[in-house]
Amino acid sequence: AGVQANIRKTAPKMGAAMWRNNNGACLDEHGRMIRYGLANDSKKLNEVFKSSDLIGIDSDGRFVAAEVKKPGWHLTPGDKRAQAQLFFMRFVIAKGGRAGFCQSLEDFERIMR
Repeated sequence: AGVQANIRKTAPKMGAAMWRNNNGACLDEHGRMIRYGLANDSKKLNEVFKSSDLIGIDSDGRFVAAEVKKPGWHLTPGDKRAQAQLFFMRFVIAKGGRAGFCQSLEDFERIMR
């Protein structure tokens, strides 16, 4: 939570605006499944293409995605959730945006360079 707050607080100084992207699903009072969060159209899609914790835009109009992880975290092939997050970030980068995993404010600064 601290890293995420620091990124959101510092982003405007770097010419970016960042917003929290809560992602999930729940049943409404009528038993209907309600999905929320960017690119969370279906459970099947969300299993392989998972949007980042923070979504934003930089001063050039470029899409920015930052997936915040605890310090010391490492991407592993068996981490299906993180692999789906990586797939989303690679898509963002391929389309001209900025994206990456962030364990610190310095990681976010690297993404924004």
